Amino acid sequence: MSEKDGWSEEKEDFWGNKYTQHYDSDGNKTGYSEAKEDFWGNSYTQNYDEQGEKTGYSENKEDFWGNEYTQSYQEDGSEAGWSEEKETFFGDKYNQQYDEENNKDGWNERRETFFGDRYTQYYSDSDKKKNTSSDSTEGYTYTSCDSPHNIGSNDGFNIFQLLHVVAFISIILYGNNFFYKK
Repeated sequence: MSEKDGWSEEKEDFWGNKYTQHYDSDGNKTGYSEAKEDFWGNSYTQNYDEQGEKTGYSENKEDFWGNEYTQSYQEDGSEAGWSEEKETFFGDKYNQQYDEENNKDGWNERRETFFGDRYTQYYSDSDKKKNTSSDSTEGYTYTSCDSPHNIGSNDGFNIFQLLHVVAFISIILYGNNFFYKK
């Protein structure tokens, strides 16, 4: 059984710089990450704790067979695990995380609030809760796959939201005549 293990959402600072704010399951800020580019133009995601100290980074990679994945590293450069995009039987996309020993280590999916705000929901196995506190160097390292730009199946309206919009428009168009016939 999986339980919610926190979430992240894309934000923008005062100067317009985009970053991803991470929260634990209680809503406490645990750190943030931002897209960066190295000297050679390679993209990566730099992770920080809540005090702004670097905690690790991740980069998108491709294996010998062309499968894409995201490799995560601790700040000292040691591998911290990896993740890959997967798809359920019903076509919903999610990211499966693995630890440095290739054991499944939780998963995440893109979600959307009723008002259309997008976020990434993280899940962990109930017997293996991740440590996302900012004073820990172990535990889950947020990867660039966790970025709101990398998971697309839950972007946009779901059927529940669509029904609400149709009902709302119907009430506006038909007014009281919709409920009360003369």
